[in-house]
Amino acid sequence: MLGGTIKEEDEFTFELLNEAGDVLQTKQADEFGSDTSTVTFDEIQLTYDDMEGLTEKVFKYYVREQNGTDPNVVYDHERELEVLVTVTDDGEGHLITTVTYGEDPEGNPRSEIRFINEKKADFKVVKKVFGHDEPLENAVFTITQDGLYLTNKGELTEEEYIFTTDENGEIEVNKAPGGTFLLHEKQAPAGYLPADDIEFTLSDCDTIVDGEIVNEIIVEDPKLVEVSVSKIWDDEDDKYGKRPDSITITLTSSADGEIAKVVLNEENGWKATVKELRECDEDGKPIEYSWTEETVADYTGSSTTEGGETVFKNTCTYEPPEEPPEEPPEEPPEEPETPPEKPETPEEPEPPTDGGDNGGGAPPTGDSFRPELWAAAAAAAVISCAVLLVKRRKENDR
Repeated sequence: MLGGTIKEEDEFTFELLNEAGDVLQTKQADEFGSDTSTVTFDEIQLTYDDMEGLTEKVFKYYVREQNGTDPNVVYDHERELEVLVTVTDDGEGHLITTVTYGEDPEGNPRSEIRFINEKKADFKVVKKVFGHDEPLENAVFTITQDGLYLTNKGELTEEEYIFTTDENGEIEVNKAPGGTFLLHEKQAPAGYLPADDIEFTLSDCDTIVDGEIVNEIIVEDPKLVEVSVSKIWDDEDDKYGKRPDSITITLTSSADGEIAKVVLNEENGWKATVKELRECDEDGKPIEYSWTEETVADYTGSSTTEGGETVFKNTCTYEPPEEPPEEPPEEPPEEPETPPEKPETPEEPEPPTDGGDNGGGAPPTGDSFRPELWAAAAAAAVISCAVLLVKRRKENDR
């Protein structure tokens, strides 16, 4: 028995026929729990009458298996295997029998009659999103056994055979042979992480995974997410030159702790994204991701997170030192709009006339006395004398 063991309910039945095709005996396999069972027919009574006066005669018999009704079993019912019974009269009143079982397809003598039945299994693979009861379409699988590829019709072939899950996340295989198989996800749908390989066994038409009989093989793909981080600088376009050239931000997860570091700078626009992160941990619990930035001198920081994107805002707190106020420049005195008038040159006083009130040239007194005029007159007289003197000396020199 291939693909399982022989069970009582299987009722594998065999018939013994004579050369004319008459059914002489019917027997059922009665050894259960293993993949083989021996069926023994009752003895056949042969007499001298059957020998028809011959000292040696060969009697032909045939054994065949009845076709069963289990749709998952392939019965070896199309063959009739020959059994040759050679009877020899030893001349002493005894008939000696020798049984042979014909030849196999290679022409070698058989030592026994062997019928090979095979239990086939129908099974289903269901693809789901890990942590969610949602089917997943377009997952690509292969199923192999000893280097051969299993097809959806249960055939084994050397050529690679691909399964793709339908809109219900399912693939089905009919009439698969028994044995151990490897289910491999060759390509996960976009945005999902391929599942690990699953080894399963088909035996007695059952599907067995990790020692447990299952109705279907469940394969769950972890969903992948991505998280982004960006930086906003509130510093009047780096007015005071305090903004760093770059800043390092650390990504941590609730499942694994620190998992990545990114460097933000002017070149990448102060933005970064980490992709292909698991949505859930091994227990199906959602993983929380968070960003932490290093302290920036002369800035205060705040952050907001929405839809997998975290935005850090840094506000400059630097205050430049106070400088003394500049004194206004001294303003030159205003020039008058019109230059002041020059004082008028005083007129030379007229010489006093004889017979004046004071008589004899005495300086006037009272309101008519003007000392500046007398001083000017005296100075003019001196100058006149000096000029006269010089003139007379020149004349004497002649």
